[in-house]
Amino acid sequence: MFIFIPEMKNYILFILGLLFITKVNAQTIINPCAKSTDIHVVVIGSSTAAGTGPTSSANAWVNRYRSYMQSINPNNLVTNLAIGGTRTYHIMPDWFVPPTNRPLPNPLNNISQAITLGADAVIVNMPSNDGASGYSVNEQMFNFHTIVNVADSAGIPVWVCTTQPRNGLSAGQMNVQTAVRDSINVAFGARAIDFWNPFASAGNTVLTQWDSGDGVHLNDTAHAVLNQKVIAEGIPNFIGDTLSYTDHKVHSIFVSSPSLCGDSNMQLNVVLTNLGAASTSNQFVMLETYDYTTNAIVFSTALSSIGGLSSCISDTLSTTVNNYNGVDYNYQAHLMNSTDIDQSNDTSTFFRLNTFGHPTISGLNDTVFIGANALLNASTAIADTIVWYDALTGGNILGYGNQYPINNVTANQTIYPEAVRGPLHFYNSLFTVSNTTTDWNGVMFDIVALGDIIIDSLKVKMNANGPQEVVAYNRMGTAVGNEMIPSVWNTWGTDSVNAAATGDFEIVDLPDISLQANDTLGVYLHIQSNNARLSYLNSPAAVYSNSDIAVLNGRGVSHTFGAIYSPRNWSGEVFYHYGFNPQGDCQSERIPVSAIIKFPNSIENIESIGLKIFPNPSNGILHFEGEKIPTTILVKDLQGRIVRTEDVSYGQINLSKLQAGLYFLTFEMEGKRFAQKIILE
Repeated sequence: MFIFIPEMKNYILFILGLLFITKVNAQTIINPCAKSTDIHVVVIGSSTAAGTGPTSSANAWVNRYRSYMQSINPNNLVTNLAIGGTRTYHIMPDWFVPPTNRPLPNPLNNISQAITLGADAVIVNMPSNDGASGYSVNEQMFNFHTIVNVADSAGIPVWVCTTQPRNGLSAGQMNVQTAVRDSINVAFGARAIDFWNPFASAGNTVLTQWDSGDGVHLNDTAHAVLNQKVIAEGIPNFIGDTLSYTDHKVHSIFVSSPSLCGDSNMQLNVVLTNLGAASTSNQFVMLETYDYTTNAIVFSTALSSIGGLSSCISDTLSTTVNNYNGVDYNYQAHLMNSTDIDQSNDTSTFFRLNTFGHPTISGLNDTVFIGANALLNASTAIADTIVWYDALTGGNILGYGNQYPINNVTANQTIYPEAVRGPLHFYNSLFTVSNTTTDWNGVMFDIVALGDIIIDSLKVKMNANGPQEVVAYNRMGTAVGNEMIPSVWNTWGTDSVNAAATGDFEIVDLPDISLQANDTLGVYLHIQSNNARLSYLNSPAAVYSNSDIAVLNGRGVSHTFGAIYSPRNWSGEVFYHYGFNPQGDCQSERIPVSAIIKFPNSIENIESIGLKIFPNPSNGILHFEGEKIPTTILVKDLQGRIVRTEDVSYGQINLSKLQAGLYFLTFEMEGKRFAQKIILE
């Protein structure tokens, strides 16, 4: 048992100074071993760890630390077992029998539960409840040591946070508070986390700039500091310690400079990490490419790391891939001829690469008489759009579609079409908040347009898995004051969703809604089933905004137009589009398409004699209609060569055996020469 001796004060202060300097100067660079390890941190404690103090639970140090840990490795977990009012006896192991007048262990929130959950590390945060309850220094320290020893027996390291300053304590309680602070630092050394400085005044109360307002709990800014203190401990590096043997891991696959449309020379990278002892041998990785369009492996590429990898070092192996025309590939890499003892991590997870591809375009010139009308043609995929410009680069937009007409052509003229893939507008979204506290079937909020926008769809957080119907209402104007008046609401739509698990976000596809700048749209969402739930945040009202829209005035409204619960902040995302974007998502190159004056003035148009030749374009069967119909037709190509001579029988000719393209029908009649351009498809 640790016993605090007052005469140790000067020594303790010296040790505290060394620890503070060491941890402030420590680098929190995370090594590859830690990044490659899935780490589960469990926090046990009371209200500070539970999130009391900050204006938003997202700002509490545990939630901030969870975000940090998952930024290192998305598989990392931070489980928070802390609840307000907890004392050290509550977090003792299940088997512990407390002294008289002391609380029993809480089996759902104690060190035994942390071990059961498979913690890789435990953080204990007990700020002041024991001291305020009159528990002595010795019994608090006995409890801390017991918790640490129980975890150590399970091979789990424990970091213990010091006590924190608090207003309103008696002199005796404050002496206990500071003594426990110092004892934690001495007893747990490198695994003690200083939660006292810089928050305490000279009188050991909470400094105003850190106070949430109650003199007990710390505010948002202070919790950001607490989070940095925990980060500085470098817990991932400790947990992801080097193995005693060589263990290569095919860590991840990523692309450099990813392109939505695709790139003919995109760099694909495979990260290979050595989690254990240094290796001196070359490592070879096979990268396999699975094509979803053919349901087969289409490429296998061998990559190599030359010279071996040192301990906790990564090497990035790269190759180039061509996905300019759009692909739907899945990549997986695995070590070839691996000699690792543990081969379970020698194969990567799948990495899916899906690119839109660049559209292609082809054009067809039009050859006309001087002064005639021309029709330029361009073609692309059905889903793409053709935009016509007056210049090869830059320039002005002249029109849209597969054809562009030019009237009264008196000189050769060139126009430049470009194929565009994707919508001809800009699109964006606004996400509100991901962490939630309340599950209830109904939420209202306002969307305020800061510019002209069109809302496409919403994303909602489900607290119900499986198939569900989400019902949406809207009204022009705020929801505030109209929550219980169904007659002022319009049915927006109903969409089916299917959440794989509670807490998943699902997109609700709704009819487009156009809003002009400064318009307010009230929105009400609920699930059709009365027993299902949405998730949102119970916290002071917040405004979420970007340069285009704002989401505000959230409140819970039970199914359907029932009771009001306010304030509530909606957890979700608004998808919208705006403006005009002629470039879409992906573009082809621009090509020249020309109107060309081909025939001299001595060649006449067939309209001058009232003759019609149709249809044009044609599949090859051409009909002649008019008072004067030629008997013989010469068919010429673009170079003026005669490719067919056809007799006009029963007012028609058949050119279906010719290749598709542009041809000219020429003939003589009454001493004049005539010509007609036709297109065979």
